[in-house]
Parts: sequence; C-alpha cells; structure tokens
Amino acid sequence: MTTIAHRSPTRGVAAVLLLAAVLGGLLAAPLGAAAFGRISGTVTGPGGVPVAGVMVDAGQLDGVDWGYAETTSDGSYTIFGLDPGAYEVTFLPSEGIGLVGATYPTDVTVMSGVTTSGIDAELTEGGSISGTLTLPEDMIPIGVVARAIGAATGPWGFEAEIAFDGSYQIDGLPPGDYLVAFDSYLPSAAVPELYDDVRMPADATWVTVVGSDEVAGIDATIEYCTSPAEFHDVTSTNRFCGDIDWLIDASITTGYADGGFHPSAPVTRAAMAAFLHRLAGSPPQTPLAPGTCVFSDVCAGHPFEAAIVWIDGEGIAGGYQDGTYRPGATVSRQAMASFLYEMAGEPLGFLLPFPAELCDIFFSDVCDNRFLDAIMWLVLTGTAGGYADGGFHPTAPVSRQAMASFLTGFETNRQLEELVGSIFDLLGGGFGGSDWQRLVRASGSAHRLG
Repeated sequence: MTTIAHRSPTRGVAAVLLLAAVLGGLLAAPLGAAAFGRISGTVTGPGGVPVAGVMVDAGQLDGVDWGYAETTSDGSYTIFGLDPGAYEVTFLPSEGIGLVGATYPTDVTVMSGVTTSGIDAELTEGGSISGTLTLPEDMIPIGVVARAIGAATGPWGFEAEIAFDGSYQIDGLPPGDYLVAFDSYLPSAAVPELYDDVRMPADATWVTVVGSDEVAGIDATIEYCTSPAEFHDVTSTNRFCGDIDWLIDASITTGYADGGFHPSAPVTRAAMAAFLHRLAGSPPQTPLAPGTCVFSDVCAGHPFEAAIVWIDGEGIAGGYQDGTYRPGATVSRQAMASFLYEMAGEPLGFLLPFPAELCDIFFSDVCDNRFLDAIMWLVLTGTAGGYADGGFHPTAPVSRQAMASFLTGFETNRQLEELVGSIFDLLGGGFGGSDWQRLVRASGSAHRLG
C-alpha cells in the first residue's frame, strides 16, 4: 500500500460530487447494468478496526471515468457504474479520522458486469498539529481554517476548521516537515498568515511531525490589515488591504502624487508590464538606441521602456497586429490570466486541451475562451477565483486592488512550489487520458493563501 497525503476535502466537496456526477455518469447504477463494473473492498485502521467515513476514489487511468464511495460502519464500500478499464484507487480519510490516506499498490481492472472485490486498505495512524488561532474580537471563525503544507501534501495541504474557541487540530499527517497557514474562505479584511507571524511561505517556520505524535502549541493571531500609511484611500476594512500592503513592502508598486493608491482604477498594459518586471526582480535591460522602438508606440525614452522590452523579450506579452503595444489600454481578467500563465512558463501546456465536459463545473463563461488554459491554471493553483454568479468575467477590467490580489497569490504559489512541489507532483508518474480529471479531483480543497 502506498502512503499518500490526499484525503477527502472538508471544503469543496460539493464541487467534487458534481464533478463525479458529470464524469462518472451512473455512479449509482443498478447491479444489473451489465455495461458497467464495480469495485468493492474494506478499509480498516490499526488493529484491523473497520473505519467509516473514508472516501474511496477510483479514477480511470486511460479514460475520463471516475467514481467514488464512502465506507460504511463496517468499513465496506462499493463503487458502482464504472466503465471497463484500469483504475487507480485511493483511500481518502476525512478530517477528524486521524489516519493517513493511501493508494492501492496496483492498478485495478474493471470488467463489464463484474465486481472486482477485495480492494482493501489498512490505513495507519498519522501525526497532528494543533494550536489556537486568535481572531479579531468581531470576527467569527466561520470559514476560517488552518492548513499544514508539506512535501507529502503538495501546495494545498491538509486543513482543519477553526473552532469557535479558536482551537484547531490538523490530523492524519504523514511524518515530515510542514508549513502551517491560517486563512479564511470568506472575503475578509483580516490578513492571512503563516506560522510564525509571517505572510509569505519563504519566511515561515517549519513544524516537524514525527510518527503519530501531536505537535501542540502552534499558535497564531490573525489581525485586520493596518491601512498602508502611504495611502488615504486604502482603509483597514478593504479586503485587498493586506495584498496592497504586501505589494508596497515588496517594492512592486507605489501610489499616486495625490497620496492615494486608487484601488478601483483599472490597470493599464504599461502598468502591468511594470508590476511583473518588478515582481521578477527588475532584470536590467539594454536601453533602446535613440530613435528606435520596440513597438511603434513604445520608443527609446518611454517611461515604461525597460518593463515593456522585458515583458516582450520574455514572451509574456506582445503587441498587436498593427505593431503597437497600446500601453494605455486596460488589462482584462483574461489577459491578466494569460500574462501570469506565461510568466509561470505555461505549466499546463502538456495537458491541453482542457476537456469541455469539465468547463461548466468551474465557470459559466469561459468554455469557448481562447485563454481557457491560463484561466484554469489560475483557479487550480488558487491564484484567482470567480464571482458569486458563477462566472469568471473574463473581459472585465482588472482594478489595481485586484491586481494586488493576483500578484500576491501568484508569488505565494510560486514560493510554495519551490518549497513543497507543484500541484502536478500530487499526481505522480506519467500523465494519461484522465489527467485533467485527476488534477481537478486533487484540487477539491485548494485555496489561496493570499
């Protein structure tokens, strides 16, 4: 049995179940449905004790089918309605069970009208991290979570909800080193942080879990943003305040001559180039020779010359067919997705195209969008999300405060990938026909720190 760090997510379950319904089709197909097969088995814990509440997940290795079942009180499960083929079966304990997830050691073959039985697992006890999170007096801990992030869990980590008394316990952790992050799923002006009192993963303190031991006393305090003193128009109640504060501290942006940040103002293509250039460390560029231009409207001496020359040379953004760059044009959300995706090196390129059957699960307005790959990358890495109406709003302009959120999320994810690996490392091995489905399943509890 291969030990893994995935488990049934405490949040995002509704999306996962919807995905199952779309991809798996007849998940509860009757036993007489001869076209389909089934997988069954029993899950036990230490000492052979049956374990209820374990999500057993079967993903087809060379197709798009997927099914799941939850173990009952006697530890048994049966996954119905599976197309014939080879499946990877994983056992994902829910929060609070305290056991480490596992993957069945061999591929499981499903045949029409047959139950492939005996696909059992004996899960081992994991370690845990616990502590107390102190919140602002007027903040209720609904949607507030603690997450343990390590090489065994990937950048999304394991999470536990914060109790009303501020306590938490993240259980079922394989031995190893973890970062502990504290954040809210609901829009809030409270600033996320990592242990011990830092904002970015590279500055965080590692917590070591040994065997099945509990590491207690990993406490933290989440506070509302202190309004950046530089700006009169960014208050501590602005939910982007913390992101704006980080951009200032990182010297990625400044304000205007009137002392404001202008948080609702749209981002231009010139400003976007400057933001990304600074985020990359302001790599020096050879100045354009007098009288020469990189685009017909960006010539030597342009105030954003270095940034635009860099962003063009890196292939992050180019110009238009008429030879212009249009530095004053407004950046849309889909263009922002494309810029950041290119800056990250097109990490999903080898998995394209994104399957149409998965599109509506995320957003109602991007299925035919030419930037779909970039948009889905933003979502799967937790860098950005959508709107309450179910849309991504791809053509909407990006405001300066939203830009702060995008860049904070991008840098957070970049640092996490350097420290614990990327989301693709969760899949392991090669990529086959159902890779998008597997990736989406693994992202069930994904959430951005920034």
